[in-house]
Parts: sequence; C-alpha cells; structure tokens
Amino acid sequence: MSLKVNLPITLFICLFLAGCNNSEATSLPLDTPLSDNFGESAYALPESLADIEGRTENSVRVKMLNIHHLGELDPEKDDYQWTLTVSEVEVLDVIEGDLETGDTIFVGEPYYLSHGEDLQRIGGYVPMINGQDYLLFLSTLREETWLEEPVDSWEIVFSGYGQHHPDKEADFYDDLHSRNTKGFETVSDILDYDFMATRADEVELYRTIRAEIEEQYFYIFD
Repeated sequence: MSLKVNLPITLFICLFLAGCNNSEATSLPLDTPLSDNFGESAYALPESLADIEGRTENSVRVKMLNIHHLGELDPEKDDYQWTLTVSEVEVLDVIEGDLETGDTIFVGEPYYLSHGEDLQRIGGYVPMINGQDYLLFLSTLREETWLEEPVDSWEIVFSGYGQHHPDKEADFYDDLHSRNTKGFETVSDILDYDFMATRADEVELYRTIRAEIEEQYFYIFD
C-alpha cells in the first residue's frame, strides 16, 4: 500500500473556479520565477520501484516536443482552470506497453503557473524541457475535455517519481536554504535536477528508487 500525503495524485489535479486561459506557450520560459508556495498537500508516494511498475501501463523513452497547454491558476480570473500542464512527446523506445516507437502522445505534467507568473511544482516534479529525452512510467489515459481542443493524455505514475532524465540528480529544496545558498530563483536554476522536494525523506526515497531505475532501465539511453 502506498504512503500518502493526504490525497492520491489523481485527486490533486482538480478543477478550480478561477479562470481559464489556454496558454499559447509551446515551451516553458527559462526565466520563469519559482513559486514560494509548494503543493505538498495532495500527492501519493510510492513505496518502491515495484509500486511504480505495478501502476504502469507503458514505460517508454520519449523526446519532449512542446507544451500543448500550460496550466495556470489565477484567482482573479472568472472561468475554470486546471493545475495541469499538457505536453506533447514523441515515443522513441518502448520498454513495456502497447505504445509504439514513433507515436506522438500527450502527457500530463504536474505543474502550472500560479497567478500567471510563478512556477508551481507538485510532488517533487521538475518540468520536461523541449528537445530532451526522458524515461516515463505512464498509467491512465484520460480525455482532457477541459481544453479548448480536447486531447487524450497519459498520467505520469507517482508524479516526479515516474519521470527520469539521465545525467540529472535529486535535491532537497528548502525555500530559505535554496534561495539564499543555492540561488534557486528561476527555471534555469533547476535544469540540472530531475527531482526537487521540500522534504528530505522524499528526496531519499527518490534516490533509492532512482538507483534501481538506473540499473534496470537506463540501458534505454545507450
């Protein structure tokens, strides 16, 4: 049974009565400020790699192509909004599942812009960058009917624990320590990291699982 921080990941991506603006951005600007507020209250934690694998329908290497819809939450707007970014990726290799090499699919990334300005990440997740390759563990395929142009998107299993990039690392992201000591201010400051959380136990869990993933799955990047 998974450890949980209040609610499962599938419940945290909720509809807000707040204002919907289908962003025209196709990539995340590197000068986007990092939010001081963290979505700590509503995501699930895996117990092990086996927990991730047990919920995975497709494990694939993909190339990030572009952002289809950049999530945004702004209470000053009048309509609906989702705290989810939908990105388009190309499947380069399939480890397991029924997707095929060459498929172009959409995936839901658990981050959004708060008040249209600051990057709000959920569950240690670090956004994918256009043109880079990632290993993704994907579960549920769902129709994003809330978009102006609805698409079917795949959910990344356990948020940041289900997305991996070679040559990147995990780190403990404490507001005061990170900003004053490490200078984490914008997206450009976290490009070397694959996972960043405000709780040390979550980072340690990620590192443990990551070591197993590198051993069992990273041949896909050779």
